Amino acid sequence: MREWGEIDSEEDQRRANLWQGAVKSAIRSKRGQTALREIHDILHCMFAVGNDRLIAGRLCDGEGQVCTLGALALHRMTPDDLEKSRKFWSEMSDEDAACHSYVMTETIEEGLRMGLSSALASTIAERNDWYGPGEVSTARFHRMLAWVESQIIEWKGETV
Repeated sequence: MREWGEIDSEEDQRRANLWQGAVKSAIRSKRGQTALREIHDILHCMFAVGNDRLIAGRLCDGEGQVCTLGALALHRMTPDDLEKSRKFWSEMSDEDAACHSYVMTETIEEGLRMGLSSALASTIAERNDWYGPGEVSTARFHRMLAWVESQIIEWKGETV
């Protein structure tokens, strides 16, 4: 039995290399950098008001906590969007949240609705959710903030 992340064949290795290239391109693109800078600012605002927590396994919970893409989605929403999303998020049952592939798909789809590439939305969702069992929400927040900061590229002398 192979370990997670191991590549079985040359074809699998080729696909993994293509995916990694797509992720790098998405992160380096103007659209990707704009989204990462926006996430960076949102996370700093959350920290400034004492909310340095990110959840895993869903966009938003019943207590108003969000994952990284959930924070971006809430930030970008108009009042009409917010009302529609409240209905969706409140109808997501605990059984739905327990099915990680369902929630991951919904999280990535939300990223796509916001105009992120599939590679960037998937990468942010995976980095938010798949770190380690028992990771606390504050550790996830600071890990994601550090990752976002490490991905931002200086533009014409600008820094984060």
